[in-house]
Amino acid sequence: MDNNNTPSPILFKFEEEILKKYYKYINSTHNSLCELHKRSISLFQNPVLCFNTKTFHFACSEIAKDVQILVFRRNNLIGKAKNTTDIKDSKISIGKVAGIMIYRLAKYHIIHIHSKECNECKFQCISRLNIKYAILASLEYLNIPYSKIPKELFFEILYSLNNRHCNQETLGLVFDSLNTFIRP
Repeated sequence: MDNNNTPSPILFKFEEEILKKYYKYINSTHNSLCELHKRSISLFQNPVLCFNTKTFHFACSEIAKDVQILVFRRNNLIGKAKNTTDIKDSKISIGKVAGIMIYRLAKYHIIHIHSKECNECKFQCISRLNIKYAILASLEYLNIPYSKIPKELFFEILYSLNNRHCNQETLGLVFDSLNTFIRP
């Protein structure tokens, strides 16, 4: 952000990529099957999911700040980043950026379930979408298909983000490891 609170071109590109992913995930969720009623969620009377644009923009702004801080803090250790507009071209590992992404996207309430029927359902088949979408976006950032992640590991990350304490740096190490050991 500059002094006028205008997002930089880097943020616009980064935010746009994440936004496209979120709309893809939302469409996929709308087509998923309700475990209780055995019908598509998209057939419910009212829209089930609500996307909070303001919160999304704020989370993306926080991601950009965290990446800038990471570069500033580690310049002497990892070398100066190239003069570029793409975060992927910097010398910070993309796993560290993915750790920042997942942390910020999961902590902000971007997706809301807007259906009393879903909120009160005992199955909770679409609960924790903020965290699930954050994991998916971070995996896609690393070009790792969700299908390559063992279910136990996916649920461990989901559980840790939802119920335990973890931060961007810890998640960065997890995603560096995934990027090293899991290939597309």
